[in-house]
Parts: sequence; C-alpha cells; structure tokens
Amino acid sequence: MLPVIIVTHGDLASSLIKTSRIIVGKQEEVFAVELKEGDSIEELGKRMREFLNVNEEAIILTDLFGASPTNASAALLREHPNVEIVTGVNLPMLLDLLMDRSASCRDIAKRIKERGKESIVNIREKL
Repeated sequence: MLPVIIVTHGDLASSLIKTSRIIVGKQEEVFAVELKEGDSIEELGKRMREFLNVNEEAIILTDLFGASPTNASAALLREHPNVEIVTGVNLPMLLDLLMDRSASCRDIAKRIKERGKESIVNIREKL
C-alpha cells in the first residue's frame, strides 16, 4: 500500500485524517507529521523519515508551498527519489488519494493536484 504522509502546521494533518475516516473509513499507511511551535525543520524531517523506506514510493501532502513542512519534505527527495510531494492539501484531494492508490506515485500526484484545484469553487459563480 502506498504510504501517505501529511505534513502541516499545527493539528491540520491529524484533523484531515480524522475527517477522512468519517467518509472512507480507517485507512492503512496514512500518517500525520505536524510542525508545532518551537519545532525545527530538522526535527520535522526526522519524524517524516520514520515513515519512509529508501526505495519505496510515497506521497507527501503539505499545507503551504515554501513553508517549513514543504521545505523539510523537499529535503528528503535526494535520499528518497520515489517520493512525490504535493502542496495545498485539502480534504477532496486526500479523499481522492485514499480511494485509489493503485496507480504509480507520479500519476497519483498529478491526479490529486488536479482534484485539489477542481475542488475550489466560488459558489456564487456557480449559481
């Protein structure tokens, strides 16, 4: 099963996982790594490494491009070349990923990136 690591500021990662369980049930190989006040990027990277095997594919979802969770994730790419990182995590993106992890890591990353963008809708414009 393709590991999914959600890396965010605060409790967002855990909250996304808990919320996803209401909709798709408990999923295996889904992990929250959260940056708390006072944590260093090095500590964050160390916690992420616990969930990664060197030659194994994995998807990392982060909250903000250019922020510490994404920067710490990107630092892992040299030692984990089969990892894909997608920023801007949201619930529709996570649900899409959890409902189908059968494609390649790269294909999943492309698919959920599009799903995340499609899920942002101004309702007034739709009415």
